[in-house]
Amino acid sequence: MTNATNAPDLPAIWHDPYSRGWSVIPLERRGKKPRCRWEQYQSQRAPLETIARWAVDDGNVGIVTGAVSGIVVLDLDSDDAIAEARRRGLPSSTIVVKTARGEHWYFRHPGGTIRNGTKIFPSADVRGDGGYVVAAGSIHETGVVYTYHQPPGLVELAEMPQWLRDLVTKPASSAGGASEPKWETEAVRQPSELTTRYGASALEREVAVLRQSPEGERNNQLNKSAFAIAQLSAGGQLDEQEAISSLRAAGLAAGLPEQEVDATLASGWKAGLALPRVPQGRHEAAMHLAEDTEEWPDPLPFPDKLLPVPPFRPEMLPTDLRDWVVDIAERMNVPLDFVGIPAMVALGGVIGRRAGIKPQANTDWME
Repeated sequence: MTNATNAPDLPAIWHDPYSRGWSVIPLERRGKKPRCRWEQYQSQRAPLETIARWAVDDGNVGIVTGAVSGIVVLDLDSDDAIAEARRRGLPSSTIVVKTARGEHWYFRHPGGTIRNGTKIFPSADVRGDGGYVVAAGSIHETGVVYTYHQPPGLVELAEMPQWLRDLVTKPASSAGGASEPKWETEAVRQPSELTTRYGASALEREVAVLRQSPEGERNNQLNKSAFAIAQLSAGGQLDEQEAISSLRAAGLAAGLPEQEVDATLASGWKAGLALPRVPQGRHEAAMHLAEDTEEWPDPLPFPDKLLPVPPFRPEMLPTDLRDWVVDIAERMNVPLDFVGIPAMVALGGVIGRRAGIKPQANTDWME
């Protein structure tokens, strides 16, 4: 159930979801990437003053799903997915938004925790607690505008279909019963502005290692991966919600029981948070800089006053060359180093490795 809230000064794209009592967040223009830290808005709505500031920019709007907004959204990304959902059973009336590739079906949140799920069947996802969807009125990168099937206010939220509720509350079928296709539980893993390229690469590696871990080593690997990724999250390299959701989904996909995954993940994550880590060394630092710097800064001008350069003195030259170099420099009326340095380079090229120094008289040590 949602509580209507008046927001007369907001643009329509913001006014409609806010007035329905939904939690809203700013997204990038013609995209799905959040433009703020949005974890707090999974449990509480942003103040109207904050939303008004967001609304000034020409960007898309995200609706945070779950208990905070009182909604669960079935995301159908193809005509086949829409047909399959209708075959399973959809209500005759609820809020439906047409997207670039399919439809978003909005349902009343039933209470408790509704996990986000991907691939509940082909091209079908569920957005529940900890997720978000793009709001009507937003513009897809292809130019398609998200639109309501029916004008706002003419329909009310319907209850979740029982088959959908069963899927998001028990991901594995009971023994002996007909099994649903295997699907992953996860939060919406849209690219986050809080994740650097280095952090994303590290998370991808840990997820791949975890998924490929042999039986008997998976729990230990989950603990190690959680520890390592939590360190990067604490160091500002990864969005915490995105990282935890990815590791949890990988642990479940590897075959670990859900209770074991949650306990091990929590333990490793807590330990890693206590030891923040940031990229070290030239390679890691370069990746970090490339991610966090949108463009090269303007070059700085040379200072008006340069550092003093020690003079080139005759005493710096070998004794056998000294008088000759001084004589040539005086004849040519040029600084001493104009003659002395080329002379030393040329002499070094002629001698090469044919001359050496023996620091110790009684050994064969030669430099």
